[in-house]
Amino acid sequence: MMQTATAYWHLNRHQECIARLQERLTFLRRIWPENHPQIGFMRQCARGRPRVCSRFFAAGRALSDIGGKFCSLGQRQDALMFLEQALEVLRRVLPENDPDIGGY
Repeated sequence: MMQTATAYWHLNRHQECIARLQERLTFLRRIWPENHPQIGFMRQCARGRPRVCSRFFAAGRALSDIGGKFCSLGQRQDALMFLEQALEVLRRVLPENDPDIGGY
């Protein structure tokens, strides 16, 4: 679903991209409980922090992806709704002083 969403985005078919991302989020929420320790943000692994990386819930990433796309389209209110949800996931999963929370 993510690759398809990316392809739609690059083809300027933004609404179809967002629909695929939302479909992905629904799928992730259906197969994993809210705090499932699944990899969500690969950039943490690249920084040499695989233990932190493995604690992220992939839906947090899915929420962040949707929020970012809405933001790119100038739909700030929609973006904020998804980014706030992503931040809530991070706050549930990570220690309160984790630097990745500051990125939101």
